[in-house]
Amino acid sequence: MRKQLLTKMLLIAASLFVGTSAWADQTVLNPTETTRLHAGEADAAHYDALATSWTCTISSLTSKRFKDDNASWGGSYVVISKFDASSTLSGKSLTGAKLKFHTQCTASGKNSQVRVWSIGTGWTASTATWNNTNTDEIINGSIFNTTANVGTSGSDIEVDVTSLLRDDADKIVGFGFSTVTGREQQITNLSLEVTYSSEVLYTATFTENNSLTPTVTIYSDEERTSSVINGALADKTTYYYRAVLEGYNNFDGSFTIDGANPSVNFTMTLKPRYTFTVNAVNSVGGAVIQALYTDDDSYDGKMHNVSYPLYLTGVGNAVTYVSTDGSYYKSYTSSSADATKTISFTAYTGEAYFFEGEDVAEATIYTTGTFRPRSSSGATGVLSAATVTSLETGVYRITARSIGKAGNTHSIYKTSTEGEKIFDITTSIFGAIKSEIIILNATTDIVANGGYYTTSDNGHGFDYFLIEKNPTISTTVTSAGWASLYTPYALDFSGTGLTAYTATCAGSTVTLTPVENVPANTGVVLKGAEGNYNIPVIASSSTAKGDLKGSATDAKAYDTDYNYYYLALNGSGNAQFKRLASAGSIAAGKAYLQLPYSAGARDLSVVFEDEATAISSVQLSKDMMQNEYFDLQGRRVAQPTKGLYIVNGKKVVIK
Repeated sequence: MRKQLLTKMLLIAASLFVGTSAWADQTVLNPTETTRLHAGEADAAHYDALATSWTCTISSLTSKRFKDDNASWGGSYVVISKFDASSTLSGKSLTGAKLKFHTQCTASGKNSQVRVWSIGTGWTASTATWNNTNTDEIINGSIFNTTANVGTSGSDIEVDVTSLLRDDADKIVGFGFSTVTGREQQITNLSLEVTYSSEVLYTATFTENNSLTPTVTIYSDEERTSSVINGALADKTTYYYRAVLEGYNNFDGSFTIDGANPSVNFTMTLKPRYTFTVNAVNSVGGAVIQALYTDDDSYDGKMHNVSYPLYLTGVGNAVTYVSTDGSYYKSYTSSSADATKTISFTAYTGEAYFFEGEDVAEATIYTTGTFRPRSSSGATGVLSAATVTSLETGVYRITARSIGKAGNTHSIYKTSTEGEKIFDITTSIFGAIKSEIIILNATTDIVANGGYYTTSDNGHGFDYFLIEKNPTISTTVTSAGWASLYTPYALDFSGTGLTAYTATCAGSTVTLTPVENVPANTGVVLKGAEGNYNIPVIASSSTAKGDLKGSATDAKAYDTDYNYYYLALNGSGNAQFKRLASAGSIAAGKAYLQLPYSAGARDLSVVFEDEATAISSVQLSKDMMQNEYFDLQGRRVAQPTKGLYIVNGKKVVIK
């Protein structure tokens, strides 16, 4: 016979009321029947009258029956059990019930989670099979509880099933056990602890007059500090209650038991409503650019989870403003006294285009609640060979954010997924961001590919794309007035306020040659006023690279094959190339000289090809001995004649 469960009119918050004789009686019940259903052996009964241990694997619900989530690995199996409390509770008032069991993961070093289901009891253990028992009518299942992770050492689990047993007409209750993962979980020591009272106890029924379903808590005191479980109410006693529902004022009331289960009616009122707004404002002057979020039905204490873009766009997705906040979302608890929030944006001066992944044509919108935080608009684009945009000839920086199950790869191609791959990014559950500079010699479609749509955390996809035309590389010059730089891109220093030099090394002399632009993968020495500089990236340069090397990603460590020289200051405050100590390293993005170790540690001098520079020569590594003359190739001259020489690290002209 299919069990009929009572329908609750309200959610009743309950906790044990201690300190009264009503709780003195307790009985621990063993299962009347327990067995296992196995989808892989759908017509086989797995009953064992002597068994004290049972195992289960992953299973969810399809309608109201168990689902075979383990079909690829031999089929799901679930444990079903039932308890008969009818004799124990005959003539008694139930005050509490706890389902207890011990569980552990059988996979060494692993853990799993146990699902506890409320199920029907119209089955017999000795004949139950997956096919003849696992139906909507017999199982009639619903999720009751999921434990935290349980490892191989095992845990003792308690589940409060008081409401389930109280609402059950025949006091016979059934439970199912499965896991959240495919790992096998062992179930032992099943019992039902039932607490009851011999005195007549009462249950109150609460009805909100507008058909609302607030949470109602009953108290024994008017101050509402000691809660009482509904169904354990004593006769001739006054109780106090509080009804709580989001968006409504709390309702406080009272009632008195007078020989019958009381029915309590009440009416809740809405909290005052107002408009809560989050605006994008211009960081200069604070003028409102646009409303990012508006809720016309807000009230004091309402929680707002607001996602917003880092980039505001105009016609054709052109970036107009950039957020000064590095996050993508915020949470606000609103109040009528502070109903407007602002997020600051600065005007964007370059040429850039911003695309939300889910706004790209052909993208699937990923909105499942189990997905990790997104950048903005609360969704993610799962792309399958979708064209993001078409770009004209030029230099661009593509920045993309990829989010979802870690370890997946998303890619961007020219023209199609059969075209040239220009970008790869590996996903992260919290969002990975990566940039690449590309050079286009013709108008080109930019095509994104990758992503997997599912309603679980296995999903992944592109979140957004930022495409900047004529990008720049940032660098800093300190108060010393000198810096070095290495990038994998060709750069144009004209108009930046910096003087850039390539370097060539011959013998013991390094010659610095001023240049306006440099090819990709070229190290340079920079001279300029203290400050931050943005250097434009260009498609290419025909300038000679020189001898300066560098690393765009990793620091260059000292080794025994070469001596390395890096840009530093000498004792006079002038720039020099200093030999790297044995335990040193050179930071990524900095330029250095690399000379064979077999040639020995050299004394290097630097000369400038542009005589107009304020510093005519700079000594490197150590002071030269007084009265020693060197030509511009670094060779010692015993008897100098007319000409230009290096003496003590300075240029000297003999006429």
